Amino acid sequence: MKCEKCGFEQEVGKFCGQCGAPIPKEETNKEQFSRREEVPGQNTGETVHTEHLATTDHTYSNQTQPSVGEQTNTDAMEKVKHTSKDYWAFFKEYLKHPSRIFTNREESFKNGLISMAIVAFMMAVSSAMLYGSFMDMAYYYNGPSGLSIFGYTLVFIAVSMVIILFILFLVNQLFGTAYSFKEMTSVYGAHLVPVIIVIAAAFLLILLKSFTIGGYLLLISFGLVVTTFPIYLISSLLTRQSKNLDPLYGYLTYLVLMGVAFLIFVVVLMDSTFGRMLNQFY
Repeated sequence: MKCEKCGFEQEVGKFCGQCGAPIPKEETNKEQFSRREEVPGQNTGETVHTEHLATTDHTYSNQTQPSVGEQTNTDAMEKVKHTSKDYWAFFKEYLKHPSRIFTNREESFKNGLISMAIVAFMMAVSSAMLYGSFMDMAYYYNGPSGLSIFGYTLVFIAVSMVIILFILFLVNQLFGTAYSFKEMTSVYGAHLVPVIIVIAAAFLLILLKSFTIGGYLLLISFGLVVTTFPIYLISSLLTRQSKNLDPLYGYLTYLVLMGVAFLIFVVVLMDSTFGRMLNQFY
């Protein structure tokens, strides 16, 4: 630094050490800038460049990293895709060979529940569509809505399958193989796969205005779910590994328990919401 008034040179300071005149600010800034350049790691160009890279990386990371909500949606979609693929493989396998479930029952609990849910939902939708067609053809009608029919049918089918599943499990524990409740769910759900085909055919026929054939197929599918397949299952399970009593008595016990359970179930329904719905038909 050099004083413009007397020419005295010095390294630092804002005033001349000889005459006391103020040293111009530009000279002071130049001196400080040159001193920073001499210190390792304090190069201004490097500092600016580093800060720029940090800012760029931060911006890029904000753009590429998904938010918490997006990540949750992505994980949910992946789970849905995985479950769909798993159930489709389950569906194809047991549509061809339903009896194979007796050896693979431990791994199919979730798919068995999905089969039961599909059957209940499709039967409820088909019943509501069939009921809606009846309402369209009726000249004068004052009854429950189609949505009510869907809800009542869904509850009725779902509760019926739970009752059947529980009695299958109970009788099998007493007289046959000691399957767990999850294993019994897998076995029952796998044998519902052919029923899904029948219900799908009924749904398409009702959709195409073929109400008579569609209605008959819907009744057939209900009979398969509630009577035919459960009776086949209890007979097969009891003869595979029977306990002290003969399988015939286990089979008769199943029929008695089913009759009593459904009688109680129907009485409860007639005395509750389902009964009020029946009264609306008048």
